[in-house]
Amino acid sequence: MKLKKKNQVATISAREMETGNHSNGASSKSLKNRTQKKLMPFVAVIVLLLFTSCSEKIYTSKMKADVIGFNDNVTLSYGDRNSNNPPYDLESTVQMTAMKKQVNDLKQGSNTAAYFALDLGLDRISKVKKLFMENDPNSNYYIIFLTDGLDNISTQLARQNRKGNYATSDIYGTKIQKRLHTIMNNKITLGPIKLFEIPNKTNSFQSFVMYFLGEDDDLNTYSIDELKQKLSYFAGSQNQSTPEILMEKDLNVLKEKFKDEFVVSSLEFEIPKDYAGKRIRMMLNDTNVEDDKIYFEGDFYKRWNLFSGSKFYLKGISTSKGFSIEIPQNGEIVMDRITASVHTKATFVVKNMRKDNKPYPVNKSLVTQWFYEMEKFRKNSEYESVPMRKKNAYILVVLDTSRSFKEHIDEAKDTIIEIVNYVKEKM
Repeated sequence: MKLKKKNQVATISAREMETGNHSNGASSKSLKNRTQKKLMPFVAVIVLLLFTSCSEKIYTSKMKADVIGFNDNVTLSYGDRNSNNPPYDLESTVQMTAMKKQVNDLKQGSNTAAYFALDLGLDRISKVKKLFMENDPNSNYYIIFLTDGLDNISTQLARQNRKGNYATSDIYGTKIQKRLHTIMNNKITLGPIKLFEIPNKTNSFQSFVMYFLGEDDDLNTYSIDELKQKLSYFAGSQNQSTPEILMEKDLNVLKEKFKDEFVVSSLEFEIPKDYAGKRIRMMLNDTNVEDDKIYFEGDFYKRWNLFSGSKFYLKGISTSKGFSIEIPQNGEIVMDRITASVHTKATFVVKNMRKDNKPYPVNKSLVTQWFYEMEKFRKNSEYESVPMRKKNAYILVVLDTSRSFKEHIDEAKDTIIEIVNYVKEKM
């Protein structure tokens, strides 16, 4: 084969000499042209991949939920632990009705498999984040956990279902607690083997724990502080504050306490693109008293990128006294998603708003927008205080259906449904 190749080269060289195309420059140029033609398809693919990776994805509206009931075992609304079945779509009346039926149909049992239920629930959250929430960086994730007793069977179920071999429930609880603070991280795997995790700084996660002080024997065995210590394994958060453990003898009071604890401390708003180059102030309350005003502001500007086109940013961000928002390390807040050139406004999402170091529950109906012009802030009279926004949350209900709830079980189910509706309305 080597000799044949040499002969081929010699023949070509002879032909080139006969036609007079024997100069090194011409031969090199011809080879270069042929090489470029061959490489063009590959170059096009590489450019397309670069463009795709650098452009921002436009995320759809999402408001989804799953239900886990636990007693002697665990009931999953999505089938089994390895299922890829989609969660309930809470923006669909039919799906919302189906979720309510799932909750009402949960049967009671004798024991309390709380850790095992939450362990499976965290597996589900990881799957939902990837498959059904599109890995949207602004999605919010919530666990609503309602129980009236302490775990007494999870270590056995974990062993039987190959979820781990734990000597005590406290050891199992410690493992659950660690997962609650890292569940949003992106896991890089090779088959079943986890290689490493990439920290997640964008998605918000909170696990709310509610304990019904009903007729269970736990109060005869543990003090309130000891109960809170045992329940602390179920509470957690990532990129958000960890909710307080709620305990009450009345389910209605427990529900109202949840409403006080649940705070949506983010704001989605739009800025007209024609305001580029101006300083924008978002006023969050309605007052003329300068010291009482709550706001954040920043310089609104446009930057062009070869792959993603025009993108809008806020930089030079400042806030009123005692108020803070989440600001990226580079000091710039980029618009939430790419909008077509025909769109006249750029959309932003500001997260983790805090007043006096506590989550700030923004009232969207009070929000106004101001722009700085001729040495004065002027009100944008056409700003919509409650703009059309996409829903962006996943709720995992984890409900104790042990017989210790007794005659309160139906009330507990109603409480969970009302809480889901409340979260849905607030998003």
